[in-house]
Amino acid sequence: MYCVVSRWKPKPGQEQEFLKRATQARAQMKKLPGIVFLEGFAPEGASGSTAVVCYQDKATYDKLVNQPGAPFEQIASQLGMEEVAEWVSSERGECLP
Repeated sequence: MYCVVSRWKPKPGQEQEFLKRATQARAQMKKLPGIVFLEGFAPEGASGSTAVVCYQDKATYDKLVNQPGAPFEQIASQLGMEEVAEWVSSERGECLP
């Protein structure tokens, strides 16, 4: 399994709209084949949002995220995620045995 933890920061005044769109994005992404786990949360004592996504394997991650026109890109574009938030950082890697 290959997991990614991504941090997002809503743009000023866009906090509620970001939460709405992020909820829609997670719902769409959960339907994609190869997604094993997907949840978002608001970190305690910090602003923004963190998403945890686990894929079947790295090949699935690459297919869903890194290919031109990949489903992740399509969903984010369709919902206008970059209009309401900015990506801060991601950590990714294979799960430990």
